[in-house]
Amino acid sequence: MQHLLTPSGSHLSYAGGWSLDGVTADRGMVLTHNGSNSFWFAAATLYRREKRGYAAMVNRGGAAGERVTTSLISRMRLRRSGR
Repeated sequence: MQHLLTPSGSHLSYAGGWSLDGVTADRGMVLTHNGSNSFWFAAATLYRREKRGYAAMVNRGGAAGERVTTSLISRMRLRRSGR
């Protein structure tokens, strides 16, 4: 896991296909990965401390698809936590 989460350069916050910044400054504890083929958008977020991961896919690409998947993942996480 350490190898997977070690960036190839000290100035990078990306390793093994995952963004290491996520939504927290606790580097490597929240991992995010997303992508689009212009028609679809998919996102995954792993919360390592919680031992939980969430994924969302929508049939809308670009910035709009990113906004929707980010919102869906936030809502799923809040629902899971009971908030």
